[in-house]
Amino acid sequence: MIRKTLFLAIVLSYLTNSYGQTPEWNWIAKAGETGDDEALSTTSDMNGNIIVAGYFNGTIIFGIDTLSSSGASDFFIAKYDPAGNVLWAKKGGGSLNDQITSITTDPWENIIVTGAFQSSTLTIDTLTLTNSGSWDTFVAKFDSQGNLQWTKQIIGTDHDNANCVIADSTSIVIGGRFKQNIIIDTDTLTNISSGTYAFDVFLVKYDTSGNLAWSRSAGGSNEDVINSLSFDNNGNILATGYYTNSPITFDTITLTNSGSNDIFLAKYNSSGNVIWAKKAAGTFNDYSYALAVDQNNNSIISGYFGSSKIYFDSDSLVNIGSATFDIFLAKYDSNGNIIWVKRAGNTSMDVGYALSTDLNNNILIAGNYNNLPLFFGADTIENSGLWDVFLAKYDEFGNELWAKGAGGNDYDETHPNCLHISQNGSIILAGGFVSDTIVFDSISLVNANAGIPFSTSRDMFLAVLSPDTFTTGLNLNENITDLIVLFPNPTSGIFNLKSSNPIMNLKVFNSTGQLVTSKDIDGQDCLTFSLESSGIYFVQITTNKQIITKKIIVKK
Repeated sequence: MIRKTLFLAIVLSYLTNSYGQTPEWNWIAKAGETGDDEALSTTSDMNGNIIVAGYFNGTIIFGIDTLSSSGASDFFIAKYDPAGNVLWAKKGGGSLNDQITSITTDPWENIIVTGAFQSSTLTIDTLTLTNSGSWDTFVAKFDSQGNLQWTKQIIGTDHDNANCVIADSTSIVIGGRFKQNIIIDTDTLTNISSGTYAFDVFLVKYDTSGNLAWSRSAGGSNEDVINSLSFDNNGNILATGYYTNSPITFDTITLTNSGSNDIFLAKYNSSGNVIWAKKAAGTFNDYSYALAVDQNNNSIISGYFGSSKIYFDSDSLVNIGSATFDIFLAKYDSNGNIIWVKRAGNTSMDVGYALSTDLNNNILIAGNYNNLPLFFGADTIENSGLWDVFLAKYDEFGNELWAKGAGGNDYDETHPNCLHISQNGSIILAGGFVSDTIVFDSISLVNANAGIPFSTSRDMFLAVLSPDTFTTGLNLNENITDLIVLFPNPTSGIFNLKSSNPIMNLKVFNSTGQLVTSKDIDGQDCLTFSLESSGIYFVQITTNKQIITKKIIVKK
């Protein structure tokens, strides 16, 4: 009875939120010389290593690695260990502007990137891609050491670029926008828009070897863009972005347009068929840039709205400024029904750019705010200069838990895809800063161009917040190890374990603390396991070095 009571106490500690406790920055890194250098995306692997990608021009230094650009700007990829030490860095590029816009990892620590290149040719290691238009999209897969595995290219005669990439154990999906028609291996997507900003959206799925599974487009008669993607726990794909001045059609579903730019959220199944699509809109410019799916398959989107009032089905938000943007945060259930909406902002320009959710369905949001203090619930963040960075946390019910800012005397920014929660619970934020000095609480970074009058050159920043032990359950070891990955979670009954150290034993407890099963493992580092009944379980994994406990949800 004592053992059972203790176990339940640990579970309750895991599931309980403590409000108002703000975690501290663990470490901050920068990279950059006299050119323009900026991070556009970040992610992590199962060992807690952090990978960051973006663009640079001139020279950029990561640890002992010095990269020099071949043209106006090249892309970079840099990998750090959990303590902030650089493991390796590499580049790719051509004679003009080339950049990575999104980066992710798969369960085997491979690194997948997507972006676009303007150069006539793009060289990655020993492989060269040839541009067919003004900008072409590329996808590349690297192993954990940065060795190139394969590349793919989307070919068009005008401008096409991917904004986001996601990956799981079986597939890789990218999303973005395109002008004219584009060729994706054996598929051709036709653009139905017209005019100067005649972009349609594309969604492309590959297998892990880079073979095309399917491609889809959607659009209207003007600019339409996918900005963010996420898988749910059933392998469905959620996409968000915006569409301009005219209706947008997803297969047989058409969303009307209410203003200049309206917001969409669309759900596809794993075969690329549209399940549903939703809009949010006012009478002016409204944009969605970020998307995350929580453990219960709810979708959360964020961006900013310029309309005086924006509608999310039956809910609405009011902009407190005049001719300004406020931040929105909206949560939908798995059927596309709105659950709640929240706003944050001041009377200036405030934008939500990036989202991530944790195992307790808490929501992290990051973005930028201009000139004035920013209001999040009961928290107020002061502004240090022209354009500062914010990071805020909400619980699953939309209650604001904490918020913090970073900035200096000039323009400092984060971007879509620049917020991530690692396997050990650390919160990773990336971007770039023009300020002479950017301050993260008590930690400062100095720009390589500090003191140069009228300089607009950015340096890259990478900031890691200590695991939020007040809200993520340290007692269950969710945050004291970065050596175990358990997936998928939630699961329909079958789940996989992968460990950096040999697994010796596995025990599964139900939510009341009863032992469901125990199995000795003969030093394997990968295994598959199954559970028969739906519910919340706690998996205790004993390796040759430590004992780790993780939560898993089974949904039959």
